[in-house]
Amino acid sequence: PAPTIWTANEIGHIDSAHLRRFTCLVRVPVPPAPVRLDLLRKALGKHAPPDEWLERLSRYPALTPAHIASLGRVARNLGVSEQAGSEALERALESNLRAMGLPPPPVSSQPEGLSYSLDYVNTSRPLASLVAGIARSPAARMCLAGPPGTGKTAFARHLADAVSRPLLVRRASEILSPWVGMTEHNIAAMFEEAEQEDAVLLLDEADSFLQDRRNAVRSWEVTQVNELLVAMERFRGTFIACTNLRDRLDQASLRRFDLRIDFHPLRPEQVHRAALELLAAHGVASRDVPGEILRGLGALHDLAIGDFATVLRRLRVTGEEVTPEALLEGLQEEARAKERQSSRPMGFLAPVT
Repeated sequence: PAPTIWTANEIGHIDSAHLRRFTCLVRVPVPPAPVRLDLLRKALGKHAPPDEWLERLSRYPALTPAHIASLGRVARNLGVSEQAGSEALERALESNLRAMGLPPPPVSSQPEGLSYSLDYVNTSRPLASLVAGIARSPAARMCLAGPPGTGKTAFARHLADAVSRPLLVRRASEILSPWVGMTEHNIAAMFEEAEQEDAVLLLDEADSFLQDRRNAVRSWEVTQVNELLVAMERFRGTFIACTNLRDRLDQASLRRFDLRIDFHPLRPEQVHRAALELLAAHGVASRDVPGEILRGLGALHDLAIGDFATVLRRLRVTGEEVTPEALLEGLQEEARAKERQSSRPMGFLAPVT
């Protein structure tokens, strides 16, 4: 005779004979990004970090109201504010999410002091018109392929920001399961979450799922590919698959993508322009850069925008200042490392006697 409310985090394991005896089944999803942003501002109050930080965190789809309330308690207990506050809150949130088996909010790999620009990507087709097209018609399936650090994930974030939609990032480690059938379940749930969030869906390490089915030796290796292909065809939003190993992808799967875009290393003039902007952000005007440094920058090849971030982290760790000489030396080191990797012999070699 008395109303009774039952709550559960998951109902997939509950027998359907039990479920149908409930008068009403109500699904309570995570609130959308604008609501999460409003909750963050209310929970953090005077301890709230800058709006840019709040907006970035609010776009994280797994951020629940309980997480936000916990962040509010951390902020009040520590009395945090501004930069130190944002770092303390991120550490608290990340430890909580990892304990629950959830991925932490993504961190931008954009080099500090270098604003994102389509001028710093080298692709097989222009991206500006693509962004405008997605804004008009969001139903699109894209495969972004290229070496690490060439800006595939950064472009996905730029695209999501340009069309004012959250970015939902999923990686192989979050989807693959040792239990038969669970990977297919996770794939379906990924697309369902993207639909509910009205998010741009980014699947990183797509080669883990779309390997050539002709090489499959187990039935579930085929069903995983089939599940992903069926789900992406039903999805009415923007789906982006990223891979560093396009040659491993199933050729029949590649035909299901509306666009296949290759990301290449930066052209020499792009390296030159990015280096000057980065130096300017660290107080070195372009007119103060020696001519030999400029010539050295123009001679660099096979570099990606991610290499600039690597050099900056190295300088920060070693305590060195960002000078033209230090930047050139760091970029040259990254270029030499790639040359050694590409020249590595393949196969078996006879021992030298």
